[in-house]
Amino acid sequence: MKIKNCFYFRRAAAAIALFFAIPMLTAAGQFDALHQGIAQNTDTLIGNWQQFFPGLEGQINAAFEEGRKTGNFIFHSNAAPVAWNVSENGTIAVNSINAGYFRSLRNPANHQFLFPGLSVESQNVNISAGRDLIVTPVPVAEKGFGYALSVGPDQTANLGAGDRIILMTPRNPDNSSYYDDLSVALSENASATMQARQVILFGGISATYSRLLKMSASSGIYFLSPNERSAGTISTIQLLSCEMDLDAPDILIDRKVQIGQIILGTDHPSSLNIGRDPQSGVLTKNVFFTKEVDVEANSSLNLTSAQTAVFQGHLNLIRDAQADIRSRQIEIEKLFLGNLGSHARFRVDSDGHMVVHEPVSVGSTSGLTIDLGEHSTLSAAVDTHEGGGSRVTMHRDSYWFVPEDSNLSLVNVEPSSYIQLGQQGHPSQMETETLKGNGAVFYLTAGSTGSLNISKSSEGKHAFLLGSSGVSLANTGYLYHIAVNDDSPNSLDKATFSLANDGIIDAGPYMYKLGLYPFKKGDSRVWAILGTQSLKPVLPDNPETPTDPSEPPDEVIPKPDLPELPFDPTNPPELDDSAEKPIGLSPAAKLTLASAASGNQIIQFLGSLDDLRSRVGEVREGAEDGSYILYRYDKSRFESHYSANSTFKYSAFTIGADRKFSSGWVLGANLLLTRGNIHVDDAPGNHSRVESVGAKFYAAWLGDKGQYIDSVLSVNRYHNKLSAKNIDESISTADYHNYGLGLSVEIGHRLEFTQTSKLGSWFIDPQVQLSYFRANGASFHFSNDMKVRVKSTDSLNGRLGIDLGKNFRSKEGKLSGQVYLRGGVRHDFLGRTSIQMNEFSFKDRSIGTRVYYGIGAESLLKDRLKAFAQINRESGRHLKTDFQIKVGLKYLF
Repeated sequence: MKIKNCFYFRRAAAAIALFFAIPMLTAAGQFDALHQGIAQNTDTLIGNWQQFFPGLEGQINAAFEEGRKTGNFIFHSNAAPVAWNVSENGTIAVNSINAGYFRSLRNPANHQFLFPGLSVESQNVNISAGRDLIVTPVPVAEKGFGYALSVGPDQTANLGAGDRIILMTPRNPDNSSYYDDLSVALSENASATMQARQVILFGGISATYSRLLKMSASSGIYFLSPNERSAGTISTIQLLSCEMDLDAPDILIDRKVQIGQIILGTDHPSSLNIGRDPQSGVLTKNVFFTKEVDVEANSSLNLTSAQTAVFQGHLNLIRDAQADIRSRQIEIEKLFLGNLGSHARFRVDSDGHMVVHEPVSVGSTSGLTIDLGEHSTLSAAVDTHEGGGSRVTMHRDSYWFVPEDSNLSLVNVEPSSYIQLGQQGHPSQMETETLKGNGAVFYLTAGSTGSLNISKSSEGKHAFLLGSSGVSLANTGYLYHIAVNDDSPNSLDKATFSLANDGIIDAGPYMYKLGLYPFKKGDSRVWAILGTQSLKPVLPDNPETPTDPSEPPDEVIPKPDLPELPFDPTNPPELDDSAEKPIGLSPAAKLTLASAASGNQIIQFLGSLDDLRSRVGEVREGAEDGSYILYRYDKSRFESHYSANSTFKYSAFTIGADRKFSSGWVLGANLLLTRGNIHVDDAPGNHSRVESVGAKFYAAWLGDKGQYIDSVLSVNRYHNKLSAKNIDESISTADYHNYGLGLSVEIGHRLEFTQTSKLGSWFIDPQVQLSYFRANGASFHFSNDMKVRVKSTDSLNGRLGIDLGKNFRSKEGKLSGQVYLRGGVRHDFLGRTSIQMNEFSFKDRSIGTRVYYGIGAESLLKDRLKAFAQINRESGRHLKTDFQIKVGLKYLF
């Protein structure tokens, strides 16, 4: 029942006095039950009211009058908490709320009830605010009540707000009582509900033998810690034989949470339910616990969130405690299940993940269940004590990273379930009683030789994926490694294992083919990794059923029929790389030969050697000083090694200026910026990003009869970023830079003939060029630990060429443009370098002899603006340029 403003005076505690003075109002009073005792005890009750609550009636009247005028109910008094109904359209601001306060009051002189006969129903409290409900308690030390909301035995309090419910704590950190730390206190069989857009609590919760504490918010529920509170007074959420329900899109609990407790050997079970009420109409998305959560004594924590459930502190389940948590993302600092029958179940939705930062401890008679949805991931180690049980179920394409040694009762897999046993340099051993399902992939990262141990039963066909490594095969630890030890009894060891990718792995600069083979070792079936050369086949005793060790069997061979393990696992044979023959280069090696080989930077240098016409135009007739910009695009294919073919794509921008002197000399300089990519043809996903910055200085002498000499000095800084996609789908990266210095001299002579008219003539321009380039060496390593050392390289490139074209002239006889065909031959006389990857040395190929041809044009767009364009192709045995485009503009001063 909601009664507003002054009429609500009959609902207020102050109505007790009017109860006996004006009988006509008794039927509507909040203390209707007291009406039955009016005749016998009227004088006493009125006296008690006047004695213990002097002036309270006026304060309540003033608050309701303010509400009538403004819609806001403001009541601040140490005389009594709000223990009556309030409903306003605006904001309600009070010090404390207490349902059943007057019903429980006793006379300190004789310990008798001050107001006997009040019913439970009459003392329930309903408060509704159109905007905010703000409760700011006064500390006990200042004669306040300390708490924000208290609900007495058997009572109910319902709080609602259109916007926020804010339950504060007293601002008295230096002298606080137990009540000062509480936002909500529920007594025996009490209940409370809160509903708003946001519910914000700054204190703790104490719910003892209570029925239900329910909070629902359309935006969020936040348990916050006031900044002024001292570290030692942070209150808790304590549920003792009580149920608490929370439903809101975002829930933050910055409190230690105690769900249930054992007192004097007796269980007091409780439950905390989050996101579990479909009738609330609210979808819980994110839940954050910042401190420890303890669940004890047959109590339960039930949580469902659509996106996130985070436990930044420990989650402890003790003595038959239960936890059922479902979310798309679950994160726990530490999970502990005690020795007495606790159980935790976690369900990770599809495309989600779960992380437990410290190893999970599963005590005796306790149980852990983790269900991974499709495409979900798990990062956790599990330590199951004797008598305990732990199960992990993995659906398709789920992934489990096992950071430390783990032991479980059951691992249940579906096809394409991935289990990573440790990380690089830190292998993990997984022990399970039962391996159930089919199609799992166990992943051993580079330098991590983890293993799987099975004790009771196994089934299905599974694979081991060996991580790509930058170290050489002898240093990977893979050869002679026992990947599986199956101790299951005969006829129960039905699982078979093989190597993924047909056993092909990357190890340093090479690829190798290995195998995973079954052997007998005592009473166990073991699966060992061996190479095709290191394996010595051993046939079983029965000659009618020989086995081919080069191929894992499709059917399970009975354990007695298996060959004995051909080596001692505690003292495996000495390893050297000559024991296994590589089957090809690794992706990282191919990318290195394509990127770090001399051809890469030589091609860039030669491509930037624009001939004289490219830079300054047809300077031999009427040229002037000027500045210019050029753009070049190259697409080339280069075979740097017999098994490394690559495609180069470059874009280059040049800006420069030159000046012509009367003596026939032209001096100039330009700046060059190049960006490009290198892709290895038969290794998809492998690429190198190339960037270079350089400067060129040139001097050209122009003779009176068409002859010229052009010399160019260039300096460049090259930066290469390599990214190799390995066989196991991992990515290896490297980064290095080096410098290049080049010098070029070009000599040519233009011969003009066959003048067709006054407006044009044909010309032929033979030329010869010799260029030298040196790139210094570099040392770097890939992220997979493959070491690379590139020696310095030298290139001496010669060019013989000829241009054949036609000049166009204006009516005044001034050259206005030209078109021409060009062709010739190039040859690199040096251009090879040595590259060392780990202990292996490689020699790359020279770009060799090439034939080039193309077409070009130049036009005078305006009196002082020239345009230039060329399209070229080049073809050789090892280098082919599909096309090269050059365009430019020159402004004449």
